[in-house]
Parts: sequence; structure tokens; C-alpha cells
Amino acid sequence: MIPDRPAGTSEPPDEKAGPAAVDKLAPIALDLFCQRCGYNLKGLTSDRCPECGKSLETVRLIEPQIPWVHRKRLGRFRAYWKTVYLAMFHQGRFCEEMARPVSYSDSQRFRWVTILHVYIPILLATICAYQLAPPEPVVMTRSFQVPGGWTQSGPPWFERAYAEIWPVAVLHVCFLLFLAAATGVHSYYFHPRDLPVHVQNRAIALSYYAHAPLAWTPVPIGLAVAAWWLAGSHELTAIGLIAAAVPLLLLELACWWSAIAGFLRDTMPGRKAHFRLVAIALPFLWLALAGVIFFGVSLVVFCVLVVFASLT
Repeated sequence: MIPDRPAGTSEPPDEKAGPAAVDKLAPIALDLFCQRCGYNLKGLTSDRCPECGKSLETVRLIEPQIPWVHRKRLGRFRAYWKTVYLAMFHQGRFCEEMARPVSYSDSQRFRWVTILHVYIPILLATICAYQLAPPEPVVMTRSFQVPGGWTQSGPPWFERAYAEIWPVAVLHVCFLLFLAAATGVHSYYFHPRDLPVHVQNRAIALSYYAHAPLAWTPVPIGLAVAAWWLAGSHELTAIGLIAAAVPLLLLELACWWSAIAGFLRDTMPGRKAHFRLVAIALPFLWLALAGVIFFGVSLVVFCVLVVFASLT
């Protein structure tokens, strides 16, 4: 006969159950892949990958770990830059968000905020360059009659528009179109049809966070504007600023390319051939987009100006 257990004491652990009973967790119901080795984790009941031993602690979390998703609690500025830091320096950890639903609308907002980080410095640099440039002498090309019975000399409106207005405006429109296209075209490579639809959707949404390196664009642009400002009085300082701005800009572009390739590798591990193909093709795709947009839009606008000028 087994004696009664004193009150207040707990039942001892079942020694026959062993450690496996303690470590057993709910099975993973989705087709998720280990970020280190590409092992399919579906049905797994442990907290480590059986193939490589990587911890699956963050994979099993329920709440999204992207700071940008929690911007209302963290503040937009802090949430944005924490997301930039994670996307640039902890890509594997970031891509473990594939284990949870990823908000497409949040990723799009992050993408457009990043595009503004690129475009607004370019716009301000253009304004500064226009303000700092020495005024050009006015050349009167022909005379025309104005209401009131007096005569004034000045360039025709078409020549003024061609020389002063439309080139800069068209360049800015083309630049915005290029940014929108270049930050969106890569998503085509993040939804191979052999993956489940929910996995494709999460990979596409996560891919827009790969544009995080573009958030640093104000730094090289600011250095270039400072060099322009100092070009007349401090030549050596201006040269030094340009020498710093150009490598920083090239480094930023390289980090952008590397981030997209890294996100592709980490969201869909085990697809080495697909990864290499995209990594090689992506710079050429950007160059093709730039050529089509800048040349095509400029040509259309020029033709429109010519037609309007011929009608006046």
C-alpha cells in the first residue's frame, strides 16, 4: 500500500516520460523552412531544427517582430530606423517573419517612406544647386507685340520651357518613376509558383523591407551639396567631400543589391540556382528600367512640347 502524500507537496515528475515530454511543443502547421539549412519545419514539435540544430524560438513567436509594425507604440522615427537596422544587419532573423502573417500594407508604407528618403534629398539638392548657381545673362532672341501698344523683347515661351523648365521637371518625374519601378520589380522573383500561396504572399511582403539601405541616401547627397557650396572658396574641402560622397553612394547601392539578394536567400532557402540568377540579373534589370524610363518619358514630353509649339 502506498502511503498518503503530505499536504502541500507536488507530484514528482514522471521519470519514464524523459526530457522529450518536457520539450515537446505544438507541431508547426505551415510549410516553413529553416533559415540556416533550408529544412522543411512543417510538423516539427521541438524547439530546434533537427538538421542543423538552429533555435526555432523566434519562429514559434505569435506576435510580429518587425518594429515598423509597432510604430504606433514605438513612434514612427524609432520604429523606422530600428527596422532599417534589422533589415540591413540581421537579415536571417528578419526573414524568420515568414513564420507569421506579414502585413502587405505595412511593407508598402515602409517602401514609400524609404522612397521619400531618396527623393526629398534629391529635390532639395536641385533647389540648392539652382540657388547657388550664378545667374545667366538674359539673351533677347526676338521681339513680340504685347497688349497695350508697346513692344517687349524676350525669348519665346517654347525656348524658355525647353531650356529652363521641362528638363529638370522631367528628370524628377523620371527619377520618381524609376524608384517606384526599381523597388517593385524585384518582387516578381519572390513568388515561385511551386510554393504555397501564403508563403508567396509573405515573401513578397517581406521583400519590400529589403530597400532599407536606401534610407541612408541623405548622407551622400548632403555631402555633395556641401561640396557644391564650398567649391568656390574651399576647393580642397569640396574635393574631399566629393571623394567621400561617391564611395558612400556606391556602397549604399551595393548594400541595396545585397539586401534584396539576402532576403531572397533567407525567405526561400535551398534555392541556390534561383538566388544566383536573380543576384546576377538584378543590376541589369535596374539599368534597363532606367534607360526605358528616362529616355522614353523624355522623348514623349519633348514631342508634346514640339506639338504645342507648332500650334502657337
